[in-house]
Amino acid sequence: MPAISSNVGLAYVRLKEAILSGKLPPDTRLLEQQAADYLNMSRTPVREAMLLLEKDGLVHLKPRHGMEVLRFGREDIRQIYEIVAALEPLASRQLADRRPNLTDLKPLQDAMEMMSIAQRQRQNAVWAAADRKFHQQILFLSGYDRMYPILDQLWDQTYRARMCLLERTEDNQSATHEHKDLYEAIQFGQGELAYARHKMHLENESARLLAAYDDMHRAQQPAE
Repeated sequence: MPAISSNVGLAYVRLKEAILSGKLPPDTRLLEQQAADYLNMSRTPVREAMLLLEKDGLVHLKPRHGMEVLRFGREDIRQIYEIVAALEPLASRQLADRRPNLTDLKPLQDAMEMMSIAQRQRQNAVWAAADRKFHQQILFLSGYDRMYPILDQLWDQTYRARMCLLERTEDNQSATHEHKDLYEAIQFGQGELAYARHKMHLENESARLLAAYDDMHRAQQPAE
């Protein structure tokens, strides 16, 4: 995100969090004044924040009509995970090949512990946040700095999809185990295995979310 004023940054972060968490669901429309009232801020920083959100692909701006939160479809989920699966596993392979020590890997351990607790307690929102942290830390530790801005925007979209489909996703047990398997390959310096497990995990996640999306779509169809 470019250098911006503190008020614009605050408006951007708060609106973005509301969109990603589902508090502002797809198709929500807000005039500038409505958004300003929602944030208890003036219209000027809100207007600039809306422009940033449009660049992120989260909203569509209409002259004199404010912003509309974009919906996501089945094809959006498929394409996003296809792109992420082509890029992210490279970071796992590079990180494993560096043979990091346990101190280096502690952020991954912490994220996995949070996922395990959240999975047992069926706290899907907490699990989703820990999942994102796990993937972010792999990229950070791998040194693939140029990949981060690309994936960060895609992570926003995958997190948003997961939050919108919370009630229809499974209990995350399979995904939690997949993270542990990936961590093990990284820990023992098995680069190619880490790559394969990471790619398989993302493909499985895509399939799980697509199944949840299809289930939601069927439930929304009028009964015959």
